[in-house]
Amino acid sequence: MNLRLGRIALNIAACLTFLSIPILLAPDANPTWDFMVHGETFRDLIAYSIMIIYFYANYFYFIPNYFLRKKHLPFYLIALIALVLVLFIPILISPFEHHHLIIPPELKEHAKRMEQGPPIFFILSHNIFLFIALFLYTMVIRISNQWKQTQKEKLNAELAFLKAQVNPHFLFNTLNGIYATALDEKAMHSANAIVQLSAMMRYVMTEASETYVSLEKEMNYITSYIELQKIRLGNTVKIDFTMTGLVEGKKIAPLLLIPFVENAFKHGVNPDYPSYILVNILIKSTDLEFQVYNTINKTINQGAAYSGLGLNNARQRLELLYPGQHTLKIQHDANDFSIFLSLHLK
Repeated sequence: MNLRLGRIALNIAACLTFLSIPILLAPDANPTWDFMVHGETFRDLIAYSIMIIYFYANYFYFIPNYFLRKKHLPFYLIALIALVLVLFIPILISPFEHHHLIIPPELKEHAKRMEQGPPIFFILSHNIFLFIALFLYTMVIRISNQWKQTQKEKLNAELAFLKAQVNPHFLFNTLNGIYATALDEKAMHSANAIVQLSAMMRYVMTEASETYVSLEKEMNYITSYIELQKIRLGNTVKIDFTMTGLVEGKKIAPLLLIPFVENAFKHGVNPDYPSYILVNILIKSTDLEFQVYNTINKTINQGAAYSGLGLNNARQRLELLYPGQHTLKIQHDANDFSIFLSLHLK
């Protein structure tokens, strides 16, 4: 709370300092009320106020909702409109007129020379330069903060995944399944399962730290996960898994899809009722369509299946890494839960 109040106070101080510039740079060291209301200082105060409003609107709304979502044309049109407002609203409110100000004799010659020149040109050029500087500064700090937030959320998602997936509960269940197959004298089957588990752990520890990985490795990970779940669950759950399309030459954020698959197995398996899980992946030339469906385990809290930590992290990562480049639909009722994700691949 104290940090938040400190940031608010710092922003208020910065705005007041910015607005004080026209007064500090006023031609008259002791400007009269008439000068403040009708003169160049008043016009600058209006222009600076509009720039402050646009600065915060651009930082909090226009950049995240237009620029980061690849809507560049409306983003730059809004910036152009804001510039026009900065340049001409002050002139409309306080036009350039000669007011009856008391000018000291020693300044009359200087005032006469100023009246002969085109002060509007210098004012407009000054405001254009200042607007562009503020615009670029907003872009730099917003994109920088967005990058830092992306890295933070990426790390949080990876840590949450490790805690949810590679934990003793998951490992013990998987190893118990492998042990059961060994007792049935399916040595080759057990060996393959151990290799798959080893590859999964190696992928999480080595590849997941990258921003993007090859789609082939990510698909191999999902395939290994589902195969291990089949070993663990046996015939208690009907599992349909299909993957079609070419994975070569495509990239994706690591561990982006697995939370949806993990959620299906976590909340869709019920030994007392028929359970069904469907995972369908369609890879196109530039896009990926991902569908997961599962029946609901009625013995658990149904709300947990809709808003778990893994799903929330997955939503956040999609918003940060694929803004404007994905469509996520989640549907559920008392018996069924399904997600559909359309994603533009890198």
